[in-house]
Amino acid sequence: MAMFRLFWLLLAGAAVALAMWAGTWPAEQCGPIPGGDLPERCSASNVRVLGVWPVIGLGVALVMPAAVAAAVMRISASWLAVAAYGVMPFVGIFNWWNYWGTLLCAIPLFLLGALFAFLQQLIATDDGAESAHESGQVTEQFPGSE
Repeated sequence: MAMFRLFWLLLAGAAVALAMWAGTWPAEQCGPIPGGDLPERCSASNVRVLGVWPVIGLGVALVMPAAVAAAVMRISASWLAVAAYGVMPFVGIFNWWNYWGTLLCAIPLFLLGALFAFLQQLIATDDGAESAHESGQVTEQFPGSE
């Protein structure tokens, strides 16, 4: 199971990278930078126009599901992280006109998280069946072997 903790931590790292990358995207709001002297063109980055706090908020929103799944290491927590990543693109669609539309970048996190959670559940189910069989809790019944 340590392998899945590493996967979830790598996914959290990818979420940080996505948030930082979203900070470099051109801002959707054109106009002067708050506190700046000269008007900026629309090609200024989100960090330059909005400041660093929206990017940090996006990073926290993207990192938390994977970080919780890595810390808890339960299948239910993994599926809850996948559900959180599944909701984020819808929030992004409903906020496509402002900065929170960047939550659409959670789609790859959702897909990778779903793959990790599925594999985690598959391996945990196989491990549980093997341990139950080894402890004698499961006896094999073959047809006609009564």
